[in-house]
Amino acid sequence: MKILHLPPRPCFVLFCSFLFFCILNFDSLYGQPTAVFRVHFEKDQNTIPATAHRHIVAQTNHIGAPEKYRVQLIGHADQTGSMSYNQKLSEQRAESVAEVLIDLGFQAAQMNREGLSFLKPLERAVTEDALARNRRVDVIIELAEGNVSSDYFIIPSQEATELTYERSGTKLHIPAHAFVNADGEAVNGAVILQYREFRDAADFIVSKLPMQLDYQGKSGYFNSSGMLEVKAYDPNGQKLFLKTGKEVGMEFVQTEVQQRTQLWRFDEATGQWFNEDEQTNFANDSIASLPVDTTWRRLGSLALQWPETNRHWDYAPIDTFKQLQAAYDLLPEILNNLDTSKLQYIAQLDFQEFGKRYNNGFSGNNYAGPHYIGRIPFRKAYRDKKYYNIKLRSRWSKRGSAYYQIEDLSGENIELKAFEGLYWKVRPRHLRKFRQQVRASKFSDIRVHRKPNSQRYFVLELKYKSRLLEIPAQLYHKKEGLIDYSLAHKKFRQYQRALKKRRQAFNRTQKEKAKAAEFLWPAIQLLLPKNLEEVDLSKVKAISEAVLGQDSIHHNWPTETLQKWYWTYAPDLPGYNFICLHGHRFKEIFIGRDQPNWQALLKNYQPDFYGTQTHYEEFQKAFRRKVVKMSLKQLSVFNLDVLKRFEEKEKILASFQNEKGKNVNFNNIQVVNHDLNGLLNFNKKSIYLDRAARNTILVYDKDGNIYYLPANGIKDLPLRGKASYTFQMKLLDQKLKGPDDFRKFLKESASG
Repeated sequence: MKILHLPPRPCFVLFCSFLFFCILNFDSLYGQPTAVFRVHFEKDQNTIPATAHRHIVAQTNHIGAPEKYRVQLIGHADQTGSMSYNQKLSEQRAESVAEVLIDLGFQAAQMNREGLSFLKPLERAVTEDALARNRRVDVIIELAEGNVSSDYFIIPSQEATELTYERSGTKLHIPAHAFVNADGEAVNGAVILQYREFRDAADFIVSKLPMQLDYQGKSGYFNSSGMLEVKAYDPNGQKLFLKTGKEVGMEFVQTEVQQRTQLWRFDEATGQWFNEDEQTNFANDSIASLPVDTTWRRLGSLALQWPETNRHWDYAPIDTFKQLQAAYDLLPEILNNLDTSKLQYIAQLDFQEFGKRYNNGFSGNNYAGPHYIGRIPFRKAYRDKKYYNIKLRSRWSKRGSAYYQIEDLSGENIELKAFEGLYWKVRPRHLRKFRQQVRASKFSDIRVHRKPNSQRYFVLELKYKSRLLEIPAQLYHKKEGLIDYSLAHKKFRQYQRALKKRRQAFNRTQKEKAKAAEFLWPAIQLLLPKNLEEVDLSKVKAISEAVLGQDSIHHNWPTETLQKWYWTYAPDLPGYNFICLHGHRFKEIFIGRDQPNWQALLKNYQPDFYGTQTHYEEFQKAFRRKVVKMSLKQLSVFNLDVLKRFEEKEKILASFQNEKGKNVNFNNIQVVNHDLNGLLNFNKKSIYLDRAARNTILVYDKDGNIYYLPANGIKDLPLRGKASYTFQMKLLDQKLKGPDDFRKFLKESASG
């Protein structure tokens, strides 16, 4: 189970089922998550208040056998204090909740604890009530035994959000204002989206996902190319629904590409499957997606997302080799200008967009206008008109009111030309209040807002250090007095258009920078020398640090992290410290090639040199995988599938004996066809078997034992022409709990 907090770590679960089996297993299929709640803390405290302790008990007292559940704990702090202080505090808060849950019977090994400092606030305001709501631990509990792990995305319901499911690369496009509760009321605030995918027979077995159905009067079974389920909850765990007219867009990475693939939706109310072909749009043949299968490909111990993190709905082919070359072309600029004595900032890797640089939140503290000043002493920055370039110059006063002009000392604030030749009238009480906050005359940025329901009353919002200070003001003409409503509106619209144009141009440049740098670290790791002919201890140490230092990093590098976090300086980015500390030692290796042979570098990559993970063993094959575009109108269970009929298999009346020759009194039979991606369930003696394929048979008796017959034990049986047969089964002497256990077992069975 993973939880991902996105200002930008639904839940879609793949599913197939025949009605009888679905009804038998309804609770185990749809009981996700078991509990969702929050625990709040006092300021600067990590001890559990008495009321919070009672809240934890109340939220978990319905859970029997807590040792069978996994728990995700995400600690948070408010926006006061340093990053490092709040990081430690958020981790301590998560640990405090863990201790209470352990006392209640939950297993420490089944808990994932992490802290996010103040990076994911529920509210941006700095009122005491808002800060108190941010001091919390998010708790999600789901069944661990007999269950496929889910990912949970905490997203703002009022904003459109684009998500990537890390295990496969599937992308989800969630529209703004998309959710309603059971009463049909619109949902505002945070929404928890749960998503998981079922990729093979092991997933189907563990989650009790049958692959059979009755369709158009005939019995059939599924050969899945991908199954998914999406669900949404409010922070209290109440189920949410899609608002009428809203749709969830998906770019789904298929398990395998099959002809005549169909989309099926499972209706929970009726227990029936419905064909949803009209909502399926297969990607063009030229479009491929490299993040396939159930795990990310890895370069050594560094997780990568391939081939792109492009979030546009108009999915376009991405040339991975061109991206590697674009990143490689950045290296000379970075290494030639890198000041290793000041490692906290690399300009080429700063992708903060226009609005984030202005905000008085986390990243905004480090910027004066669009310029990074995090390392510059304030006095020096204040004297430099490049940074503190907005001057509020007093022209005269009359009857206590002050009349100001805004001067742009740098000339980069082109939107201010809209107010050229005009003055800002500030009333005495507003001026006094402003001067109580700051005595400065220069500021690092400015925004002009119109007061609500007013055409000519404005608010000047000025940035000084990390503070945003407001002055109510009116537009004034020296000769004609206060300007009229129409002129004020015209000037303000002119200002807005110019500001929007500047913002768009700046953000466009940032996105281009981020895209060029996206494969920088993979390119570096591919270029690192595999063998050091001369003993250069500094290089040996550098490579060791480059490898071992990435084990705990789970973020994409760099775009995903820098664009979605609220801060700029991220010293634990994969590859960041390596570039700073050791890049100059490898300068002759990283710089000087016109174009490295990326395909050869990938093909000849030696994973054992950097880590234990195999790398790109299906590299070329993966480029041929297809992405399916879908538009889902409901939060439900979906299956991308090729429907097959039972007539294609031979029907056999089966009985089973154990190794001692005694009959097995069974209540369920499962047949896994290793040449297809599915699972057949039977609760009667009549089973269907494809004799030409590799099959594993699993039989469950009434005492909970599992008997099996591996694929190599079936292929030589004299089944041809027989209507019935008694199978000699082996008792499985190990307990298979999770999908990994079954996956290993089925792999051994298929290979013999």
